[in-house]
Amino acid sequence: MRRLLIVPFLVLLVAGCGNPATPDPNEISQLVQQAVQATLEAQPTRQPTLAATVVPVVTETTLPTEAPQPAEPTATRVESTATPSRPAENTATPAPSNTPVPTATATAAAPFAAASKVVNLRAGPGTNYPVVGSMKAGDRYDITAQNQDGSWLEVCCVDGKSVWVAKSVVTVGGPAAGIAVAQNIPPAPTARPAPTAAPVAVRQSGQQWTLVADAAADFPGGQDRNHWYYLWTEGRNNFRWQDAQYSNENGCYRDGAGLGLEICRDTIKADPRGDIAVQWKASRGGTYRFEWDSASLKFYQHANLIGIQGQGAELPYAATIAGVIDWEMFFWVAADTTPFHIRIFRLDETTVTEAALAAPVPSLPKGGLVFGDGTGRVGVDIPAGTYRSIGRARCYWERLRGFGGTLGEIIANDVSYGPKIVTISGTDAGFHSWGCNGWTLDLTAITASPTAPFGSGTYFVHKDIAPGTWQSSGSDTCYWERLSGFSGELKDILANDFVRGPTIVAISPGDTGFSSYGCGTWTRIQ
Repeated sequence: MRRLLIVPFLVLLVAGCGNPATPDPNEISQLVQQAVQATLEAQPTRQPTLAATVVPVVTETTLPTEAPQPAEPTATRVESTATPSRPAENTATPAPSNTPVPTATATAAAPFAAASKVVNLRAGPGTNYPVVGSMKAGDRYDITAQNQDGSWLEVCCVDGKSVWVAKSVVTVGGPAAGIAVAQNIPPAPTARPAPTAAPVAVRQSGQQWTLVADAAADFPGGQDRNHWYYLWTEGRNNFRWQDAQYSNENGCYRDGAGLGLEICRDTIKADPRGDIAVQWKASRGGTYRFEWDSASLKFYQHANLIGIQGQGAELPYAATIAGVIDWEMFFWVAADTTPFHIRIFRLDETTVTEAALAAPVPSLPKGGLVFGDGTGRVGVDIPAGTYRSIGRARCYWERLRGFGGTLGEIIANDVSYGPKIVTISGTDAGFHSWGCNGWTLDLTAITASPTAPFGSGTYFVHKDIAPGTWQSSGSDTCYWERLSGFSGELKDILANDFVRGPTIVAISPGDTGFSSYGCGTWTRIQ
């Protein structure tokens, strides 16, 4: 049909050009014959090649503009269709002349795993296998196999080796229905003791590290899963922690202010607008070794930065802390978005025998730890009384009339460095503290002598410090108060002041206590 359309169009165009009164019939006839001949010659070469550069381009509509040079269109079509680069196409069934030929694909697309956040890659199908790498948001790995139940995918590759990723943390694309079950799954690591398992009753003397908690295996945490908790703050480095909320959408914990902070089984998503942290509470005292696998995690004991002390036995980073008390708290605060894994080991170094098992358990002495940091009910978890904090770092406490978390439910509170003293009333509903390292009924003197120098904190007058005139070494921010009691309420403050530089205070024999913060060292001068 194209040959029939070209001729009248060309004749009409030529007839309309130049001077219509003096056309040369011989020239017109010659041009028509050349155009027809060129079309006939080019037509057979266009159909079998199916070349996309020829078929969609309607060169015939531009041919009349080239009437003064009829040889050029002919040459252009012949060169385009005569390219012998794909001889196999000559045997293909011709497509309609106006249908573009799609780009050929050698094989069907392979299934792939795509990450939308940072996720761990492991040596085998399970969180008990070591982490060997990670996928970042936007990374795609070809899927080569899966485990028997399809919960883990074998992907290629890290350092030329296949690795594994949990199917629940990636998006699967491509033809996923035909993924084969892996035949050469790496052997599982040696089984670890269950975190809740009781210690072995009889064993040899010496030291033995027992795994007591694993952040991934115990997820999503809570009281029944080894006391893992997930916290966040608005703003950085303020330690005003709030509980993260569990999301059924992706099985992760998220902040409550839409800051984009998130903790999943083995990944943490951080943001400059707030802190996100994993917290663990030791249900019993002792010596512990803490191991983790990301340098982006800052390790704290309460509010005290511990950091990295050495290399772990199973994970790259470790810290060992002796003298851990019951329900003491530890934190891993994420500086950046990172995969993570945390394992905690307790040192058992006593010899347990049948005779020892039959021996009576000694009772806790009066001066021992009564309760640790956290929130407890007065009269149920915490007896009323006067307590001294064990810690000497930054300590915050509050007496509560309710547990709604409102300011109106705080009877009294305080935050400062050094030892603290507080009297908890039997009418209080609860008591909360953090950073105080626990509370004791042991109220014996903690200074070298009543006249010895002392620093920040709260002290008994007469027992810890003697009445008299005391001078501070001074600082830019010094606050002090003379006390008639330790309730933390305003009624117990006899006198107070906020000063800069050295100051002098006369402590009366009738005072019950004295508290200061940031004043430096106090020395008795009279």
